[in-house]
Amino acid sequence: MKKYLILVFIIVSTGLHLEESRPLLGIKEINAFDNGDLCPNASSDKFLHRFILVDVSGGLRSDQIELIKRLVLSKSQLEELKPWDKLSIMLLGLNNPTEVRPIFSKCRPRSGNPRSPYKEDQPRRLYENAAELKAVYKIFEKGVEEAINQITNAVPTDDRVGSPLFGQIKEISRLPDLDFTKSSGYETRELIIISDLMQNTTKIPFYDLCKKKCQSWEKFKNNSRHRIWVKSAMPSDFGQGLAVDLIYLNTHRDKNLDKGVVEFWMEYMQEAKVPFRNFEIESDFGR
Repeated sequence: MKKYLILVFIIVSTGLHLEESRPLLGIKEINAFDNGDLCPNASSDKFLHRFILVDVSGGLRSDQIELIKRLVLSKSQLEELKPWDKLSIMLLGLNNPTEVRPIFSKCRPRSGNPRSPYKEDQPRRLYENAAELKAVYKIFEKGVEEAINQITNAVPTDDRVGSPLFGQIKEISRLPDLDFTKSSGYETRELIIISDLMQNTTKIPFYDLCKKKCQSWEKFKNNSRHRIWVKSAMPSDFGQGLAVDLIYLNTHRDKNLDKGVVEFWMEYMQEAKVPFRNFEIESDFGR
């Protein structure tokens, strides 16, 4: 099964955080050894966590992957993160939601770049080496590059088991080892979900349910076949400090945006109290 365009849910930052001040931590003060996450050793130093969920269940074209890179994983996007902001990348559709782990999860270290808008990136004179800071930052960049390679090489899954979007959102909200729950300690959290929104599992197969027109969320959740399942599938309380942006990239499953898929998920997010901020639609205008 081949997809043509994808949907991107984005929870984005509010800017460059220039007004904030971050600790000038040296390499010995962060988890930089033995494939560490590059985060501060002090558990209290938690600022922003940006979590990117990429739906690879149907496979992605090269232009789609390039768009993902430019939107959320470009070098400029990484540089916009402030030192010690955390970036996690997870793939949707390859495993059961309870089993999935991020393919990348590290804090953005100080870059050593003298032209950075953040003073924390610049080395401290006399006793700090710019080259050493740049070497640690390169570890961060390389990890993101390897994650992009995994996205590129992901093998599409069977139509019957792919895209468990309901379940994955729930697990992100409640599994403490993903470091994204309301009790994770971050000042702010951003969730980016990249998908065509076609939830497709044995119990909830959108490819069948939305062939002509999707039910509204209201009708779906009150349907006797789905009512108990819906209650168990709702995410835990995400708490404060979360923002959600949605960019929908049209697919051949809903190329005219007339099946109600987008409306369904907008209503779901309202019901689930997932704080939603911006919504954009990227359609295939050029074809």
